[in-house]
Amino acid sequence: MRVGALSLGTIGVLACGSPDAEATTEQATSASTAMSTPTTGEGDASTSTPTTGGGDTEGPGEGACAAELLAEPAAEVTYYVAIGEPGASNEACDGLAPSDEGGGRCPFKDLSAPMVLGLLDGVKSTRMALRAGTYVVSGWDGLRVTGIGASEAERVVLSAYAGEPVVLDVATPDGATCMADDAPDRPECVREVVRVSGQWTAVQGLTIRNGLGYNLEVTGGAHHLVRCNHFTETVDFPLRSDSLKLDGGASDIAVNSNVFTRWRSQAIDVTGVSEVWIEGNEFSEPHDADGGAIGCKFGTRDVTIRGNTIHDLGEDPEMKVFSLGGTGSSHPDDAEAYRIRVEGNHITGVAGKLAQFVGCQECAFIGNDAVEVGAGVLLSAAATGLPECEGGVAGCLANAGTEIRGNRMRGLHGGGDPASADFFVVVDAGEATGLVAGDNVYCAGVADGHKFGWNGGILGFAAWVEMAATDATSQAPVAGDAACAGW
Repeated sequence: MRVGALSLGTIGVLACGSPDAEATTEQATSASTAMSTPTTGEGDASTSTPTTGGGDTEGPGEGACAAELLAEPAAEVTYYVAIGEPGASNEACDGLAPSDEGGGRCPFKDLSAPMVLGLLDGVKSTRMALRAGTYVVSGWDGLRVTGIGASEAERVVLSAYAGEPVVLDVATPDGATCMADDAPDRPECVREVVRVSGQWTAVQGLTIRNGLGYNLEVTGGAHHLVRCNHFTETVDFPLRSDSLKLDGGASDIAVNSNVFTRWRSQAIDVTGVSEVWIEGNEFSEPHDADGGAIGCKFGTRDVTIRGNTIHDLGEDPEMKVFSLGGTGSSHPDDAEAYRIRVEGNHITGVAGKLAQFVGCQECAFIGNDAVEVGAGVLLSAAATGLPECEGGVAGCLANAGTEIRGNRMRGLHGGGDPASADFFVVVDAGEATGLVAGDNVYCAGVADGHKFGWNGGILGFAAWVEMAATDATSQAPVAGDAACAGW
């Protein structure tokens, strides 16, 4: 498929970039109309311990991202790049000092020299510290961070220096010269600004923007840390996809204390990877009206999404904040996702749904607070039986073992449609195997206004508890009740 002269396969943003592949399931009732949509998206993520940076649930700011904390991880060799520093040079300096000390001991100037751009490609225990300024990255794969270390002590680090403001950008953020098939050969065409692979890596303290495909891609390998960055877009390019892409079978990835703005599709697209911790990040003001925060699909497993703040997303009521499982490409698994755990997040100002489960095995939505959102949680049958799950005897498995516990929801406005307001949970037929719910607080706008979808019908709270045979420990108060205040 092409848009203009540019192959979408070349830019790499179709199958892996879209939050869903427009796979739908027909629904015959208003309950399904209210919450069923096109879809997106083995170890125990709730109990396993990350090797890389997990457990940091403090949000972006001076605490989690203080300059003294970003002085770590240390490395045996540190190269300095300082575009604004007098005496800096790619030719005359050795890059081993943050300022000009004389005798050739001085920082490199920028990333225009292939030698400087490649300093972190295929090394260990090496750090590149960028001083204040905007650095233009060139080449299809951008700045490559490829670690070959064997432990935390040998991590490869791309970092801002001493808390100074650093921007990584591209020469052609509007993609004007990158619409032909020769785009990968043109130095100004940058598919991803930073490309991480190998093992034991860290990218931290930077503003990364305007990659033509992604801003940062973590592809393959293990033990990757992405923290305290701002991912954004400043110039329009319609084919741009997810801001942060995790793929290639990578494992043990920590994404902590970053800020995501102006993304397309999804802020973080998690495809075919395992052991991921996404904690303490902030998501707001996407470019796309249907831009969701996080999607997990194509056999992704063991992901913890915890302690994030999501606010002021787009105006499309079909948007999903969290997509747990998804469709669109063949993969060797029997389900779309496994053990995705969404817990302790705060979500407000959303037109669409909180979470959509699609072929997700033992996945959980626990302890989240949601205020002024379109709708609650949907267990969708959109993937069930699809042949893209090549490991399944009868196609993709239905959702199973889902937990919905300890959440608080109020102001579910139906995306502007009063008839769709106050839908808290909808379960498509065949998607309730092993469902456990309880200790939730469902705050409706009016008494007896609570709506739940079950096998195509609409139920009140009491009938929902009876039919689902779970959730009896939850509450169904009205907004203004004490249970609906103070959060």
